[in-house]
Amino acid sequence: MKKVLAVVLLVIAISSVFIAPAFAKTTHHVAAIHDTADGTIDNLGPVAGFCTYNQNGAGDLRLTFYITGGRPNTTYSIGLFNGPTWTTWTMAYAIGMLTTDAAGRGINPNIWIPVSTLQEPWLGSGPQSCMLVASNVYFGARDIFDAAPLNFTVP
Repeated sequence: MKKVLAVVLLVIAISSVFIAPAFAKTTHHVAAIHDTADGTIDNLGPVAGFCTYNQNGAGDLRLTFYITGGRPNTTYSIGLFNGPTWTTWTMAYAIGMLTTDAAGRGINPNIWIPVSTLQEPWLGSGPQSCMLVASNVYFGARDIFDAAPLNFTVP
């Protein structure tokens, strides 16, 4: 197990040498919460993961979403919402999937949203404050994780 972890860390370190220069802006870290842990959808709940995000020089958005405490071996839909809370968003954009392991942990480290998509009417140019959401519906109930606010500027 230690060898696998060492190899993963080495790959991350090497790839960051090649990937990092492509990004002109700082990488931001936002806690993800297990929003429905208390049975309500209200942007409140225990911290259960994180989101990192940054933009390259063109304005493309790169996101990583990691959750813990999800349902085991479950696939979650990931969406970017055009408001930082459940009461402020008006549109969402489906951007990927995330599948948890047997312990309920999952990661999607490779979400890219081109600037041309960000500039569409659902979001638009200028300063933005968004929410990243991973959700799954099972037996009529929702299991939701969200990370907010994601603050960035669309050229």
